Amino acid sequence: MDASSAKSGRMSDGYLHGFTAAEQQRLLEQADFLARWVFDGLPLPSRGKLLEVGAGVGAETRHLLARTQAQVTTVEFDARQLELQQKILAGPVADGRVVPLRADARAMPLEPNSFDGAFICWVLEHVPGPEAVLRDVLRVLKAGSTVSIAEVHNQSFTLLPRDEQLMDFWAAVNRTQVSLGGDPYVGARLGGLLVGAGYADISIRFVPVQGDRRDPARRAEILGYFDRLLRSAVPAVAAVQGKPEAELHAVLDAAFGRALTEEDSIFLYTFAQATARKPEHP
Repeated sequence: MDASSAKSGRMSDGYLHGFTAAEQQRLLEQADFLARWVFDGLPLPSRGKLLEVGAGVGAETRHLLARTQAQVTTVEFDARQLELQQKILAGPVADGRVVPLRADARAMPLEPNSFDGAFICWVLEHVPGPEAVLRDVLRVLKAGSTVSIAEVHNQSFTLLPRDEQLMDFWAAVNRTQVSLGGDPYVGARLGGLLVGAGYADISIRFVPVQGDRRDPARRAEILGYFDRLLRSAVPAVAAVQGKPEAELHAVLDAAFGRALTEEDSIFLYTFAQATARKPEHP
């Protein structure tokens, strides 16, 4: 799962999925597809000021705006992403519902104790030193306010019947992300990172995205999403491995093609969802 975005705390051009127009469109589609899981029961402030860290092209921001009346400040470092975000969210920006800000999320030019909540989605996996991001978010939150986080846990990726070539490709995706300074298993680390950053009332749950024969149409939808996600990583993986991109696409063709035709095929991916509160007293 990117998963997602060329969203950043602050990231270089070494983002696993690239910055193409096709990738930016995929981020919008991804946010729409995963919204049913990401936003289920999310504790957002109903009003006031909400901080979104690593907002990218504004894919998740659209869903935040539909679920809260709060003003959303979108922190994003990459100028290309911010430019598209301002086009996608032109209306909310014009009416003051969204305040775009280009900044490094580890040192945001924002006042302490000024936000009623914060949201971070598919961002920390890409940021070297994610605890620094969490510490700066804590700084700008009001006492008692909550941060909500969705993050990857790539160890959970399961496709049955098992395809060894696909699993080799998935392992290469994760190695590539690590080589770029990211952490494809950061979801499992959220509890410790939040403790280290100074949060209280930390809650972690792992949310399954699963498709099986109970609902073949839903399974096909999930398989289609993850197929597109993995294909977006092909250029980076091919460059690191020194393999032709066509060879890697052929692996995905075979694995997902089989999964779509096998009656008993199973897909499972579990992501981490965390909430934590800024203590009332230091």
